[in-house]
Amino acid sequence: FDFNVATLAPNGKTFLRFDDTNPTGEKQEYIDSIIESVRWLGHKPARVTYSSDYFEELYNLAVKLIENDKAYVCHQTKAETLASRKLVQAFHHKTKDMTREEKYATPLPQGAESPYRNRPIAESLRLFADMRRGLFAEGEAVLRMKGDLRSDVTAMWDLAAYRVILKAHPRTGDAWCIYPTYDYTHCLVDSLEDITHSLCTLEFARRQAPEGSYYWLLDALDMYKPVTFEFSRCNVTHNVMSKRKLTKLVELGLVDGWDDPRLLTLEGLRRRGYTETAINRFCHDLGVTKSERVCVPYSRLEYYIRNELGDVAPRRFAVIDPIKVVVTNHPGESSSPEIDVPNHPAHPEMGSRKLRFTPVVYIESSDFKREDVKGYFGMAPGKTVRLLYSFDVTCDSIVDDPKDPGGKPLEIRCSYNPDSFGQKPPKGTLHWVGSDAVKADEVRVYSSELFTTEEPGKAPVNGAVADGGAAPAALAAVDDEDQEDEDDEEGGGGAKSDWLTELNGASKEAYANALLEPALAAECRVPEKHFQLQRRGYFVSDRRLTAEGKLVLNMTVSLKESGFTKAVRK
Repeated sequence: FDFNVATLAPNGKTFLRFDDTNPTGEKQEYIDSIIESVRWLGHKPARVTYSSDYFEELYNLAVKLIENDKAYVCHQTKAETLASRKLVQAFHHKTKDMTREEKYATPLPQGAESPYRNRPIAESLRLFADMRRGLFAEGEAVLRMKGDLRSDVTAMWDLAAYRVILKAHPRTGDAWCIYPTYDYTHCLVDSLEDITHSLCTLEFARRQAPEGSYYWLLDALDMYKPVTFEFSRCNVTHNVMSKRKLTKLVELGLVDGWDDPRLLTLEGLRRRGYTETAINRFCHDLGVTKSERVCVPYSRLEYYIRNELGDVAPRRFAVIDPIKVVVTNHPGESSSPEIDVPNHPAHPEMGSRKLRFTPVVYIESSDFKREDVKGYFGMAPGKTVRLLYSFDVTCDSIVDDPKDPGGKPLEIRCSYNPDSFGQKPPKGTLHWVGSDAVKADEVRVYSSELFTTEEPGKAPVNGAVADGGAAPAALAAVDDEDQEDEDDEEGGGGAKSDWLTELNGASKEAYANALLEPALAAECRVPEKHFQLQRRGYFVSDRRLTAEGKLVLNMTVSLKESGFTKAVRK
C-alpha cells in the first residue's frame, strides 16, 4: 500500500526505514529479510534508512526539548510510574463529564505527576548528559516528554523519550548507552527526512491525532510537520498479525521460526508457496479501511493463489501416506507398460510425461476401506477402481500386519484388467505411484487455521466478539519499551481470552514416508517449484530445505472440494 500510494504523485517515492531504536531487538538477519521481501514483492525503495543514522541529531533535539522545558529526567521505578498513571486515569474518569475549562481548572491528585516533573531545566540537562556518559544503570533514569496529563489522549501522558540500555547497537556499536524510544523518534525522523506523508496502522492513531504526541513534539521543537494517515491492520481469520504475538510464537518454539509456512509473515507466505503476484493482487483488491473490526477470511487469501496456480502448476502424482498394492496378474517388471500422462489436462501445450505401471503400486491409505459403503468411491475388497490414466484394478485380498490385525494392511492384492485402458472408468478413480517412486524427506500439509478461533484472544460474547474501550497506551507503556505494536490499541479491549490456548495443535501434519513420481522428485530439487499433487492440492518445494539438498514439499493451498473428492474422503 505504501509503495503504491507514492506512485500516485508525480515523482513520488517511498523510503524504507528501519526504526532500530532498541539495540536488544535488532538483528541484521531481520533487516536483510525485510529488504529481500520488499524486493520480492516488486518494490524498490528510493532510500533505505535507519533511525540509528540520526542518533546524534535526535540527542541534540532532546537537549533542545529540555531547554524548552518540554522534557525532564525522571527516576521513578516501573511500579511508581504505574501508580502515577493509575492516578491520572482515575482523574480522567472523575472529570469525564466536565467541560474542558472545568477539567483544566481541577487539580490533579497527589502523586499523579512524577515528583521530578518540575525539576530545574539545568538539572535535567546535567542528568541527561550523565545518562549519555553511562553514569546510570538501566532503569535508574529516563528522559520523559513533558506532555499534558489532563489530555484525553493517553499518548500525551509524559511518555519516555530516552532510556538507558547498556547494550551495543548492531549499527552504532558501543557509541551509545542511551537510546530513543519509538514515540520520540518516529515523528522527528519523518521530519528530518522531509517525508510528506507518513502512513501507519490504526494503533498509532492516538499519537498522530492533531492533539497527540506526534504533532506536539514537532511543535515543541518548531519542526516541519508531515501529513499522517492511519489505516486498519490487515487481520486475517484464524491467524495473528501482531509483531508481539508473532514474536511470542517464535520465541516459545510454537512455530518453526519466522518463515514457518503457517505464519502470515512474507517469509512464511513465500515458503508456503504464495507468489508475489497473488499477494499483490490480494492487497490491491482488498484496499484499505479505517474500520477497526475488519478481519478478512483466510479463504479470500487462498482464492488468489489457487486461481493463479490453477493454470500454471503442472499436475503430478504423489502418495503422501502410502499403502502397498501388489498386482498379482502383472506380466512382470520388465514388461511394465509406460503410460503417457498430461502435465495439465486443460493445457495440452504443457506436454506430458511417462508413468510406469509396475507390479507394485502405491495408493493413499485413506483411499482404502475394509468394507465398502454406499457413496464411497475408494478401494475396498471385491471392488473395482481405476488408477488414474491407467488400468482398472480389483481388490482380491488383504495381507494384514500380525502386529496390528484390522489396522492398516501390510499390502493389498489386486488383479488388473489389461483391456480397461482408455475405456470408461468406474466411479472410483485414484491417484497412484509405481515402484520407481522416490521417497521424499518430508511432505507437509498445513491447515488454514493456525488458531481454532477466528480472532485469537478475542473472547466471544453471545456469539460475537466483544468490543470495548481500549487500554490506555500510557498504562501499556510503563516499562518504557518501544510501543510500535500495541495490540490493545486497535480493535478495542473488551473481553479477552488467552490466545495461546487457542493454538491449533493440528495445523501441521508432516509425512515422512511420502512417495513421489520420478518426474516430480527430479523437479523438486529446485527450490520454489509449484505443482498440483492430483486430488491433494497445490504444493511447493521448500525454498530453504531444498537448497540444503533435502526433498521437502509444503502444501500451499488445498483444491476446491468437489462432490467426488468429499465422497472419496468419507
